[in-house]
Amino acid sequence: MKLYSPAQVTVSTFLGGPVAMIYVLKRNFDTLGRKDAARATLIWGSLFVVLMVVISPLLPDDFPNYALPFGYGFAARMIAEKYQLTKGAIQASGAYALQSNWKVFGVVVGFLAVFFVLIASWAYALETMSAS
Repeated sequence: MKLYSPAQVTVSTFLGGPVAMIYVLKRNFDTLGRKDAARATLIWGSLFVVLMVVISPLLPDDFPNYALPFGYGFAARMIAEKYQLTKGAIQASGAYALQSNWKVFGVVVGFLAVFFVLIASWAYALETMSAS
């Protein structure tokens, strides 16, 4: 059974967006057999994505673009380190192995596309409402 290391969680989250964050953290919890934590990740992560979509248009123009990704990327890493296994623990375990970096790349590309669709849909909805 393969797990994402905290560094892989961070890269997936920072480059793939908050939907990728939910995916990799939930997959790790599923692999570890922690179904309640996986469900909580899905619920709280989904609420976080909705909150981000709602507040993003309200942020000032001079708000640094990297602040939110660094913030939730750091939070994802802390969750992975505290509630999942570190890279060393994964490597030392006989039951788990590290996910490949190619898998991380696929997660990033796939979920970045999903996130752009979400943001574009939200921007279109806002534009449509303001044009009415």
